[in-house]
Amino acid sequence: SVDPPTRADDKLRDDVGGLLSDAGDALAAARIALRTHDAPGMRKSVGELGSLADRMEQLSERLS
Repeated sequence: SVDPPTRADDKLRDDVGGLLSDAGDALAAARIALRTHDAPGMRKSVGELGSLADRMEQLSERLS
């Protein structure tokens, strides 16, 4: 842990936190779509989760 965190550290925390929050929301929506047999909702969730996976990969590459 860096005390105090730099602006770059704050941005990274915000980026990762936002991405994880979005992923949690997308997983919750997917779970609900599956439980309610909502085929359009499931397709939407697949797209959202795919986009999130791409964003996670881009962030990972940026940090490497």
